[in-house]
Amino acid sequence: MWPPKLAHSTNMTKTLFVLIAASLAAASATAQTFHFAHEGVLGTSYAMHVSVADEARAAQVNAKVLAEVRRLEEMLSGYRSDSEFSRFLREGKSERLSRELLQVLQACDQWGERTNGAFHAAFAEAAGARHDAGAPATSTYRSPWTIETDKSAAILKASSKVGIDGLAKGYVIDRACDAAMRCDGVRGVTIDIGGDIRVAGDVQRMIEVANPKQPADNAPPLFSLKIRDLAVATSGSYARPVAKKNGEGTESHIRDPRTGAAVTGISSVTVIASACVDADALATALHVKTPAAGLAMIESMPGYECVIVEAAGAVHASSGVAGLTGAQPVPSVAMSTAGLEVSLSFEILKPETKSRRSYRRPYVAVWIEDEEGNDVRTLALWIERQRWLRDLRKWYRIHRRDKDLIASVSRATRRPGAYELVWNGKSNDGEDLPTGNYVLCMEVAREHGTHQMMRAPFRTEADQTVTMESNVEVGGATVSVRRRDSGDE
Repeated sequence: MWPPKLAHSTNMTKTLFVLIAASLAAASATAQTFHFAHEGVLGTSYAMHVSVADEARAAQVNAKVLAEVRRLEEMLSGYRSDSEFSRFLREGKSERLSRELLQVLQACDQWGERTNGAFHAAFAEAAGARHDAGAPATSTYRSPWTIETDKSAAILKASSKVGIDGLAKGYVIDRACDAAMRCDGVRGVTIDIGGDIRVAGDVQRMIEVANPKQPADNAPPLFSLKIRDLAVATSGSYARPVAKKNGEGTESHIRDPRTGAAVTGISSVTVIASACVDADALATALHVKTPAAGLAMIESMPGYECVIVEAAGAVHASSGVAGLTGAQPVPSVAMSTAGLEVSLSFEILKPETKSRRSYRRPYVAVWIEDEEGNDVRTLALWIERQRWLRDLRKWYRIHRRDKDLIASVSRATRRPGAYELVWNGKSNDGEDLPTGNYVLCMEVAREHGTHQMMRAPFRTEADQTVTMESNVEVGGATVSVRRRDSGDE
């Protein structure tokens, strides 16, 4: 009698598998992607895309992720005087490190060893080791602390500035993704904190990497990566320049830990890895190495890819990058082109308010009108969800039926700070527009805030600068017109 029972059991198992598969397919089909953005997370901007069934569940995931990020910040922050890491620096030792801080200190040592000190948590220790050892070697790295792993205890050895920022943010992003994926019903998540990104779960995201020679917000990216279950970290010496000690000009905020000097030969480094903590560390370390040495190191490490952009413009990509860019080669860095360039430089302000309502990022539309008042080119549309487009009343009235334009130009809202947009004299259709009189229009609307409409007339025949009047939402807005001869860079 057992064969029929076995057959019955097998049929039941098959039926169960079919039901499970159908259930999973239904869940996947009903999952939607929800977006959240916040300011002041780890001292920078935070964005999360989460794929779940409904908005209420997405909000719960966001709350849990933010709680995890803030918990880790209390341990790892180098800026908060009350963090566990800051206490460790002040006291010079810790009898009992948290698991999280222990893992970060160990990761610093791991990448210090693997990069021969190109990544280092302390400048002076690395510089001294390099001087004593002469040529680079595996012995050049000396840890700024001693760790007793069995006791989770540590003693600080370095006498100079020590910091873990080179990879702590990546570590936090990894843990934040883990927290999101532990939530019921989450199909996938993308977390971006300050430009370091990780994609986890059954989702695929297109990540754009900025061209360091064309850093304007609406400039085309240098390349795009289509990734799943990977992390991307980009470090750019062209961004966030700092003043030189002698007060004469600025220099890169990225320094060679072996010498303390600002890096000059590399403009940006993008690293792709399974974990954001690793991509974060390597994106900094590869600034210190020559492009050839950096590529050789990445090629020797399975599971890692990189793109290195030299200050002179040469671009170097590791062998596996083509598989992440849709088989399209990473292009050369585009230098400034001949012809017309109209740039808008401005700052999104964060108004001081006594309201208990949290600050909301403004929605922004920027476009060019001709003499007849026709919108000939939209430069930017920063909006979280299209249902809020009607808050940008003037732009929406003109373009509400143009779904293709909305889809092609809309981007996420931007946090307070300085931005630049450029116009090359072409229409929305890519056609060259005639020389003449134009108006740059900027519309800004903010929930719990104000609605602003700003206009700056200009001519394209000759170089000029036009200043727009500041308001509570936007300050320091300047339109610069520059014409180049064909031989200019």
